Amino acid sequence: MDKYVISEQLSNYINNRKVLAGAFTTFTFEPDFFELDVIPLLLSSGIPYSSDDRVKTFQVREALRESGIALEVFYDLPVFRKSAETSPSMEYLCHGVKHNNGVFHAKNNYILVKDKETDDLSLLFSAGSNNLSRTGWWENIEVQHWEEVNNQQPMVFIQQLIADIDYLIGKRSSLNKQLALDAIKKYLNQLTGSKEANSVYYFSLSGGNSFNGFLDEIKHQTLATKDDWTLEIISPFFADNNKNQLHTDFLKNFGVSEIVMLLPRDQENIALCEQEYYEHINKSDGIKWGKWNPKITNSLGVSGDLFRHIHAKIFHFYNTHTRKAWVFVGSVNFSYKAMNDNVETGFFVRLDNVEALLKPYSDDEQIERFQTALEHEPSDSIDEGQAALPELHISYDWVNKKLLGHTAEGSSIEVNINSTEGAIIVKSWVLTEHENTYENDTKQLEVLLSQGSLINITGHNVETQEPFLEHKILLQQIGWSHKAIDLPSLTLEQILSIYAGMSTERRLMLLINTQVKELVLKQMGGEMSVGETEVFSEQFFCEYAEIFLAFRTLKTRLLTSLENKEFVQMDYYLTGAGMDSLPQLTKRSGEHDMDGFNSVTSYLLLLSAKDLYDDKRFRERVNVAAEREIIEEKIVQLKTGNSIKLEDDSPSKRKAFFSWFESQFFKQYESKVMDEGSK
Repeated sequence: MDKYVISEQLSNYINNRKVLAGAFTTFTFEPDFFELDVIPLLLSSGIPYSSDDRVKTFQVREALRESGIALEVFYDLPVFRKSAETSPSMEYLCHGVKHNNGVFHAKNNYILVKDKETDDLSLLFSAGSNNLSRTGWWENIEVQHWEEVNNQQPMVFIQQLIADIDYLIGKRSSLNKQLALDAIKKYLNQLTGSKEANSVYYFSLSGGNSFNGFLDEIKHQTLATKDDWTLEIISPFFADNNKNQLHTDFLKNFGVSEIVMLLPRDQENIALCEQEYYEHINKSDGIKWGKWNPKITNSLGVSGDLFRHIHAKIFHFYNTHTRKAWVFVGSVNFSYKAMNDNVETGFFVRLDNVEALLKPYSDDEQIERFQTALEHEPSDSIDEGQAALPELHISYDWVNKKLLGHTAEGSSIEVNINSTEGAIIVKSWVLTEHENTYENDTKQLEVLLSQGSLINITGHNVETQEPFLEHKILLQQIGWSHKAIDLPSLTLEQILSIYAGMSTERRLMLLINTQVKELVLKQMGGEMSVGETEVFSEQFFCEYAEIFLAFRTLKTRLLTSLENKEFVQMDYYLTGAGMDSLPQLTKRSGEHDMDGFNSVTSYLLLLSAKDLYDDKRFRERVNVAAEREIIEEKIVQLKTGNSIKLEDDSPSKRKAFFSWFESQFFKQYESKVMDEGSK
């Protein structure tokens, strides 16, 4: 707990290693923050990101696809349905978790990294108080503890993390197979641990214990030295029932002689507490209110006029006689539901320093002003209407054009998906606990999804016929490489220059410059300006031979992607919807009204693309057959039209020429080395 923001801590732990996969758990989830401010931390540090969010979104989306990093986010489903304002604008998997006994409140990070020099893998794992939001990562006073998980860790802790991953796998909304958790679990399963490692006391995601039950299990190894512990509780939310006695368990069972609890204040120094609960604590034995120790305020970055909201959850045990101190940091608030019903996590860690974080209020210090409109404790933030909504998990696969969905175990729900104008575009689709495929046309749904992933749902329970309220859900989009996003078009020369081996950095520069130019031309660029120089040579494609070079190089890159099982990258170029994908090239090549249209160039480009699609190593990839048919039609149009002229342009001569030319074009030649003695 210090003035460093969470993002700095994450960058420090990654430490220039390559991120392979990441999974995040959170109570509240802000997709735009995750995309623009967290994902870049996981990518190459050498990318100069734009200050314009539109351009930066494009940069991150491209870099994420090329990196192959698998990402998953788990969040509390009811709270997201209630508060969601933005939806994802790039590809990673989002899973809403509905925890019926409370809320899904854990804030964990699981990040699999590889050392670039040694290829050694490690799992960076943290648990803390911070949500996946701007306030949680940048503004609030938060706590977080990190562990680097490898064979130097105790096997008991490794097994706890494997159980965490299994728990999250069971909570997935989408059953897509290219997932972060599988890579993380594979790594953890091959670890053997260390018998000499110090114990790691982790209150796990899947532990099933109450918080006090967790402390009870470990107290003989941690708090057993002597009684006379002082417990400091820092929590933004607490059980404010004026008859609540939660604190007494610490006094009875954990050797605690006194408790000091931080009284949270707002920027106007008003107590964030019900007055009746404040007075209840004042009258109770063994517990008193406190404020920050003056020595702590500088390290928290709250000295002077700066105000930071307290969102940290800390249970700090220290003993001045034995000079020992332990602290629990994590997601657990000082409330009954947090300590007994919610899904929570955290670490119990030994501290080197024995120093009070809080200073008790003296008897003559009176609190006179109390905030009446308090923020709800997370477990109380979901009303009955939200809790009654069905658990719906729906996804759309842009590659395979499939709408998939399922609901909770034992349920059967009939749903309609409605447009923003209220028209039903997916009608009477029955979802069960098993993955169901929608069998009808999805073109209208694709139009709706071009506006975002938050969609309106209506329907009813099949068994009871009871309807549920219309509400928004986050529809998971899969296969963004094949989603037609509104982007400017590259010229044929620009696309071919990329195919010919343009570096990743120069390619991204070219794409960004094209997008910025489009914004400027539409007078939507603000203060942005377009670079004066292009990143490719205008004279590069002065001869047709360069077309064949570009396709040979592209084919080599695709085969490398196939060998490395980088299927997303390979399919993007073969059948995707990006600015430099092969379908985009063939589309541009056939635009007769395009400046500088050349029918011969178009013909050669189409033949080159057809040759690529005919390769047996690519033929079975999804959508290749359909793209090949489109190219065949375009080739026929060129051969039967009047844009390509021959000296003898009679029908018989045209047919004979194209037949001969294509037989030579697609003919496979073998190169042989002549023996030195041969003449």
